[in-house]
Amino acid sequence: RSGLRETLVQLESYAGSATERRLLRQLEDQVTAYVAAREAAEVGGLSLEQVVHTLRPPLERALTSNVLLRHENEADRQRSRATAERALRTQRLVAIASGLLLVLAVAVVTAGVYRHVLRPILDLQVAVRRFQSGDAAVKPSGGALTEIRDLADRFNEMTSAIATQRSDQLTFLAAVAYDLRNPLSGLKLIVQSLERTPGAATPDRFRRLDRQLDRLTRMVGDLLDATRIESGHLELQLEDFDLREAAQAMIDLYAPTTSTHQISLNAPTRRVVVRGDPLRIEQVISNLVSNAIKYSPAGGPVEVSIAATDGEAVLSVSDRGVGIPSEELPDLFRAFRRRPSTAGLTPGVGLGLSIVRRIVQAHGGRIDVESTPNVGSTI
Repeated sequence: RSGLRETLVQLESYAGSATERRLLRQLEDQVTAYVAAREAAEVGGLSLEQVVHTLRPPLERALTSNVLLRHENEADRQRSRATAERALRTQRLVAIASGLLLVLAVAVVTAGVYRHVLRPILDLQVAVRRFQSGDAAVKPSGGALTEIRDLADRFNEMTSAIATQRSDQLTFLAAVAYDLRNPLSGLKLIVQSLERTPGAATPDRFRRLDRQLDRLTRMVGDLLDATRIESGHLELQLEDFDLREAAQAMIDLYAPTTSTHQISLNAPTRRVVVRGDPLRIEQVISNLVSNAIKYSPAGGPVEVSIAATDGEAVLSVSDRGVGIPSEELPDLFRAFRRRPSTAGLTPGVGLGLSIVRRIVQAHGGRIDVESTPNVGSTI
């Protein structure tokens, strides 16, 4: 009986479900009832037949509860086994799904790396090779990654700049060849006429020779200045001088060259002293006055104005000429860029205003333009 009670106590730690715990308590009660009936039978002096008759019902109830507990335990074991099998199946499915997801993730990452990294780099490499062979039309996009897209944008900007430079160089060479041919042809005709008729050397012909030589000298000087500026060798001989005198000298130079323009100077009565290179500043004024005359073919006033405000000297040249369309203003000071609206109006290679801007900037100044088509310009 003591061993039976210890066994029942140990069983309590293995009872997992509520049904098992209920059956176990029922079995404990029935075993206790059986033991009590057995002790009572032993004390009462009953015969064997009476003892068996008395103890049979509590013993059968205890055995029945034991069978029910065993069945419940077996059912619980079956449920646990089924749960374990389901867990194993789930584990296998999870493992398979995880493997498939891993393969899919690797495939997606590989495709993404190829599409967004490798493919744009390969496209950029192809674009570089095609550009090396002379094809500047290809423009790689760079894909979705910011770094590669920025690299492609820089490459496209570089190719566009180089293509523009090539175009400008070809245009420049064509313009130089055309503009040099005209004065050279004029010189050749004058010299040939003098060779045929030596007595025809009149002052007018010498003036024509001098004008053609001046054109050649001016064009060669512009080319030399552009070369010095681009190479960073533009030297300035700085000194203090009166800006009014430089402007007046250029007006005196150009006034006799035109009969349809009235060139005037509007300046303060006191000296406007600036520090700079007088010859280069005169070159700036000369170019601006020459342009004002060239681009106002119908004549009219050309006004050179000088003002001194807030420690700065402001020089402006105004005309009443053809003006400049707004879409041409951004490229006005670019080298080798002729204005489309006036390309056939006057000869030149498109260096004058570019040189003017670089000279002004070298003096620490700035240059701006205000213009209205068919009304005039102020620079």
